[in-house]
Amino acid sequence: MSKKKILIFVDWFVPAFKAGGPVRSVYNLVSRFSDDYDFYIITGDRDLGDEKPFIETEFNEWKDMNSFKVIYLTRDQQKLSRFKSFIQDINPSIIYLNSLFSFTFTL
Repeated sequence: MSKKKILIFVDWFVPAFKAGGPVRSVYNLVSRFSDDYDFYIITGDRDLGDEKPFIETEFNEWKDMNSFKVIYLTRDQQKLSRFKSFIQDINPSIIYLNSLFSFTFTL
């Protein structure tokens, strides 16, 4: 039986840490339930308040993190058309929006 797919939109994800709780809670969620679900995480390319993107991270392509997949999008790729494409390609059972107040990743 195939696992249900969960697509997560979140502003910051590991290695980010400055946003605090949301980074840890999403990481803990996918770590805990990755045996039961296939997680796909769409996030930004930098930490909270940083002007420069992460170092030694590949951008705009999916990275397999063993128990989940994550894509770090550069600012020019954080747009509705790209998000729609991800939804169509992944065809998730559930879409998880981590913040009601995220202009980029929720609104």
